[in-house]
Amino acid sequence: MFEEFLAIALPAEAFVLAFVELSKTWIKNDKIYPALSVILGLVFGVGFIIATRMPATYGEWIFTVFASLAIGLASTGLYKVGKSITGKREQPEG
Repeated sequence: MFEEFLAIALPAEAFVLAFVELSKTWIKNDKIYPALSVILGLVFGVGFIIATRMPATYGEWIFTVFASLAIGLASTGLYKVGKSITGKREQPEG
């Protein structure tokens, strides 16, 4: 099961990042992007893992969910690192 996760982690990460970037044309609130990346990480991670092999036991389902959360959280981290590298800081309101 771990091997499948390693095989899908990078493509799923790319999909999550691409869809978050695509959503920027519709969603202008920066605070939604981290939550969106976690949700998309869950969706794509579970989808990719089920596509490679359907989890059969309770433990495999738990692994699938936590691995998918890791994909979403990693993309959130990449998004924040990208913002800090490019120097784009959130402007305080007011």
